[in-house]
Amino acid sequence: MRARIWAAQGRLDEAIGWAREHRLSVEDDLSYLREFEHIMLARLLMARSKQDKAERPRRDAVAPRHGRAHASAVYLTRVKEAR
Repeated sequence: MRARIWAAQGRLDEAIGWAREHRLSVEDDLSYLREFEHIMLARLLMARSKQDKAERPRRDAVAPRHGRAHASAVYLTRVKEAR
C-alpha cells in the first residue's frame, strides 16, 4: 500500500525502493500470492518510463549548449540509467 501512495505522490524512487526491499523483479515467476506486488511493480516501471520520457527533452536541450564533451557525458549518463 505504501508503494501505491508514494507512486501517486510522484515519489517513484521510494516506491521503487519498496520493490527492491520485496525483491521484486520482472524476471520473477508470477504467482497468485504475489499478484498485487507484481502489478504494483509493473505500474512503477511504467511510471518511471513515462517520467524518463518527460525529462529527456530537458536533458537534450542542455547538451548542444555545452559542446561535444558535455554531449558525451549526457550519453554516458543515459547508458548508466538504462542499466
